[in-house]
Amino acid sequence: MAAEGEVVEEEEAPQPVPPLDEEQVEERLKIMNEIFSDLSANKVKAASLKERQETEKQDDASLTYSELDLNIVNNIITMLKNQHTRLYAGKGIFLDLGSGCGKACVAAGLCHPFEKVIGIETLQSLDDMAKAAHAKYMEVTLPGDPPPEKPEIQFIKGDFVADLEATLAPLAPQIAVCLAVATCLGDEQLNALARLAEQMSDNAIFVTLGAVLPDKVIGGDKKLPQERYRDLLKIALSKRGTDPASVEIDENPPDAKPGGWRLIHEQDVSLPNGGAPMELSTKLFVFKRIPLPESEQPQEEEPAEVES
Repeated sequence: MAAEGEVVEEEEAPQPVPPLDEEQVEERLKIMNEIFSDLSANKVKAASLKERQETEKQDDASLTYSELDLNIVNNIITMLKNQHTRLYAGKGIFLDLGSGCGKACVAAGLCHPFEKVIGIETLQSLDDMAKAAHAKYMEVTLPGDPPPEKPEIQFIKGDFVADLEATLAPLAPQIAVCLAVATCLGDEQLNALARLAEQMSDNAIFVTLGAVLPDKVIGGDKKLPQERYRDLLKIALSKRGTDPASVEIDENPPDAKPGGWRLIHEQDVSLPNGGAPMELSTKLFVFKRIPLPESEQPQEEEPAEVES
């Protein structure tokens, strides 16, 4: 408690980190290129295919190699900051499911000071490359006075399906942004994404490429409450002679769950294609976990009274 007459300074609320400006993007792009100077998309793709052939997994489409470069990752993070969420320094995990040689993770670490960046990859050759790149990342000092903080990066050798409960589920409440290149994932992998999503916190972001999260984790009719209200109001007012003041809208019909993941953004993107002249075109989807209204939050049961 402050003494009489003593002035107590209020702690300044943390401010979200703004997107990188053009100069910062160029600086970080140079750093990224230096870190991965000997790991072209074509070279990494060849190593991935070689290991899959040696381990007789060449027919496992879920292991098909694809990668994101710094520009794509920065564009995603910039879009999230400008339109959909607030990202703070030193708060929240960035998780990449199927992190390959680590390019998306390193790019995320260069583009935003997350609390931690984590990638999980099942192929040994790619995990080895990621850890070699991580050693270079650790030696980097970001331009600035003082130099900006770099988040810690951790690369895990593992299968995000088999290791979900033991390794990833404990991290779920801290995940701010989860990324999955899902262009070649099957039902088993997509269901694992859903199981992880169910354990993530309100307002968390899930970014997928090539496939959407399974319907079972999408709340309601896949529309935000304000979108549903707008559409229902439009239908009601389309009837001739309707008095707008008399319209009553059920914003939460029985078949709609107000909480849950919502698709909040989608766009076409082009991915690097391992040295091929044509880039790969796919869809990028952004999901956000919308909180339940306060009145509908699960209530803890009060303990029953015990007669003495």
